[in-house]
Amino acid sequence: MFFGEIALLQRLEQMRTPFLDTLMEMVTLLGEETILIVMIAVLCFMFHKENAYRLCFLTVFSLGLNGFLKNLLKIPRPFSTGAVTCVRPETATGYSFPSGHTQNFATWSTAVAKILRKKRFLITALVLSVLMGFSRMYLGAHYPSDVMVGLMLGILVGFFGNDLYDKLKNPKKMYLPTFLGMILFAIFFLISPDPHFADYFKCVGLMGGLTVSVHLDTRYGNLSYGVPFYKKLLRVILAVVLALVFKKGMEALPVPQNLSLSLCWDFLRYLVLVTLVFGIYPLLLPKLKL
Repeated sequence: MFFGEIALLQRLEQMRTPFLDTLMEMVTLLGEETILIVMIAVLCFMFHKENAYRLCFLTVFSLGLNGFLKNLLKIPRPFSTGAVTCVRPETATGYSFPSGHTQNFATWSTAVAKILRKKRFLITALVLSVLMGFSRMYLGAHYPSDVMVGLMLGILVGFFGNDLYDKLKNPKKMYLPTFLGMILFAIFFLISPDPHFADYFKCVGLMGGLTVSVHLDTRYGNLSYGVPFYKKLLRVILAVVLALVFKKGMEALPVPQNLSLSLCWDFLRYLVLVTLVFGIYPLLLPKLKL
């Protein structure tokens, strides 16, 4: 925390109105996992699965980096001091620095803009990323320094990571080493477990599920895009419903009381979620005439 950051957050708190609260909550939703799942499902099942894998890899890698820094530095949220209040605190999980919402949105929006190769999309992505960061400060979830660093890291991964992905002869070979590297850090964090580490373990599960899904697609995948639009739309709807039902079902199960086991459970359920939706489900679509 730097000088003047709390004063700025308190100033933003004084500006709050019911309308602005709702607007900023809607903005912050764009940086959450549900939107990311829908985005990747649309790209994977309607347009181009290779770009879906790219987008997912870059975003999950970025979130892994974000989680590593959060868990290493352990900077508390601004509202934990009582100096400001937080609107919708259930979205403010984990430690504060850097901002996960901002970094997540900046990564995938910049990556999408780079994939589309349109300057106007890149400008839109940057403007919306700044707005995302502002929403996190307005809601009392992050310090300005959290947002600025999250924004910079997200843009760097989305912009230059996308270029690096293009230059690699077989970028999918990076998936397994990246996953194993994240596993090593997860083991390190288990030495002294902390409830705030949960987001990182979920992220490791996402990368594991992506790695398995890409392997299954390489070995057995036969997804065709030469089907009517309504079938493509039905694919997306079924994928999103499957993800939400599975996610809610797993959340309803009893969580291990031991903290280390609880973190491992977070890892496992996200690994299975991604494997089910993006690894196994696509293999069933040809059999379903979709």
